[in-house]
Amino acid sequence: MNTSLNTIYPNSLKYLSRDFAMQVPMFNKCNLNCEFCFQNDHGKRTNDIDIDYIKRLPKNIMDLHRDTFKLRNLDTLNMTLYGGDPFADSLSDDMFKIYEGFYDEMCDRLYSEFPNSKLRILWLTNGVFTNYDRVNHILEYTGGDIYTSYDSLYRFKTETQRDMWYNTLLYYKDKIKRITVSAIKDGLENMIAGNDRYFTKIPPHIVTDISYYLPVNNDFVKFCPSDDLIYRYIKWQIDNRLFNSELVANAIYTIQEPYKVEMYCHCYESTFNNRNPDGSVASVLTCHDTIDQIMNGNVQGFYKPEDEEKINDPKIIDKRFVTNDKRGCMYCEYDDHCQKMCYMLQNHINYKNDAECPFKRIYKYLIEN
Repeated sequence: MNTSLNTIYPNSLKYLSRDFAMQVPMFNKCNLNCEFCFQNDHGKRTNDIDIDYIKRLPKNIMDLHRDTFKLRNLDTLNMTLYGGDPFADSLSDDMFKIYEGFYDEMCDRLYSEFPNSKLRILWLTNGVFTNYDRVNHILEYTGGDIYTSYDSLYRFKTETQRDMWYNTLLYYKDKIKRITVSAIKDGLENMIAGNDRYFTKIPPHIVTDISYYLPVNNDFVKFCPSDDLIYRYIKWQIDNRLFNSELVANAIYTIQEPYKVEMYCHCYESTFNNRNPDGSVASVLTCHDTIDQIMNGNVQGFYKPEDEEKINDPKIIDKRFVTNDKRGCMYCEYDDHCQKMCYMLQNHINYKNDAECPFKRIYKYLIEN
């Protein structure tokens, strides 16, 4: 499913950002086997690498996004590349030559049509690798930075792997721009309980944020967080003075400097480029569309029954309104200066909503303390 930006923004094109982001999974071969990974969903991980598919990606990406780039008068394309894991030690050196070729062709195609634009490469890795030399080379070759993610319980099978992640973090502390915590229920609880060895030791200049993990895996109940857990996780970060957290920073901005608040949802400013079974690429615009792809078009039983009809209503183009209406955001004093959270997660059948949202609770906690 490809959602037209013309449909979503028929009367407000002038407000579209000139920056655009996209996620580009190149393959799904990985050196880890995280139980919650969306690439493991319903046994879909094949651990394959299709070199021809990767070589076709620059052309396919341009063909899918050309109109979008024109519509936005593109300035900066922020492209996140990942696998699986693109830096795993098990990959051959030839794979890094493939990355170079991808980057060269992507630059050629982008700059030939949009000469005033800029391509910014972000490499997403789990950090469990030791061959730094070739990673150093590809970072220099592409001018890229690193994003990594973290989960306290289900990411690493051994403590050696966890130690390797932290060693990589320290080695690339000037290249790692962001660490995203997977909002896995037991993982967040483990951190709040003080049982995690490394998260509070992240260098304070590195930004941390959260991926409001939408459990597309088979076992929804096991991983799905809740309103109360999100509140307690942010409170734990505040109490531990983890001010490099975007969650904490934006909560403070809401109270003190509202104009600085960065909204969490950027779904309509980015795409996820999903590989179809036939080897073609589908560029999906929003999380709802992504899940529609991942679940093979079948979202029956995935959402709360009271939300499902609205989510599937084609007349409601921007699905964020479904959740805003449900939570009563438009009646909240913080509505226009609240970071909010993943709209889609709150509609999930296993996500527990409280009468008061976690952010309003956090704002009260900050004011009272």
